[in-house]
Amino acid sequence: MFLDLDGTLIEIAHRPDAVRRSRRLDALLARLPAATGNALAVVSGRPVADVDRLLAPHHLAVAGIHGMERRGADGKVTRVPVDLDWIHDAHRAMKHFVVAHAGLLLENKGVSLALHYRGRPELEDTVQQFVADLDLPAAAERLRGRKVVEIKPGQMNKGTAIRAFMSEPPFAGRTPVFAGDDVTDESGFAVVNELGGVSVKVGAGATAAKWRLPGVGGVLAWLTEAVSTRRSGAETCSIAGSGALSDSRSDTRSATRSDTGTDADSDVRSVAGSPARSTIPNGDYSAATKSVKSP
Repeated sequence: MFLDLDGTLIEIAHRPDAVRRSRRLDALLARLPAATGNALAVVSGRPVADVDRLLAPHHLAVAGIHGMERRGADGKVTRVPVDLDWIHDAHRAMKHFVVAHAGLLLENKGVSLALHYRGRPELEDTVQQFVADLDLPAAAERLRGRKVVEIKPGQMNKGTAIRAFMSEPPFAGRTPVFAGDDVTDESGFAVVNELGGVSVKVGAGATAAKWRLPGVGGVLAWLTEAVSTRRSGAETCSIAGSGALSDSRSDTRSATRSDTGTDADSDVRSVAGSPARSTIPNGDYSAATKSVKSP
């Protein structure tokens, strides 16, 4: 199971350093690793160290800075080597821009730079145009998010990070589940869909994800229900049951399980292929809900 952090597990705040995890998430993190066979990873735009700070004492596998750094389930950390010269040049230009526009926030992640305009949403067009005009190398990527635009090396994204996890134990051989709320998560949805997994968009907006949840509260309720059902010894634990998930094409049609165990929208693929199903067999609820042959 792969989970974004901000906007998925934790409510977004006015500043990245102002977010706080809820007691509800804390209780879930105490149970979720065991329920998933430790095949659980946070896939975030934040650095790994920042994710650790927010989730301590829970120590999970993490992909940070959109996959530029990654800690596997075995604790090994890998970082993508990058040329930082252009990052330094862009940092100087962006600092000057922020000084000239009060209320903006520049976040330096070392190998990427994020320009936040949540405090000045009326400057969105100005910020986007400024970043578009920056003199960046062809290998750089401009990444738009929720009230933020980020520049980073283009060779890694959340999709490549999930694919890398899927080549390693305990994720290998399982079907991936990924939930995220932002445009930056779309690369992850694409890879999960390619692998026949469960992709979950959190909140409104166009998406490649197959399923949708309304917000952070919905994510926590969905995961808590699945873990509780699993622990109760029931024959199945729900990935889309009780109306928690809806088809991503609609915010009103629930993906509840029918008497046959299949959803009404059979074009939404199940974790094992087709047709779509809303249950996970007992004993196989792990990072990817259900063991299958490696793609």
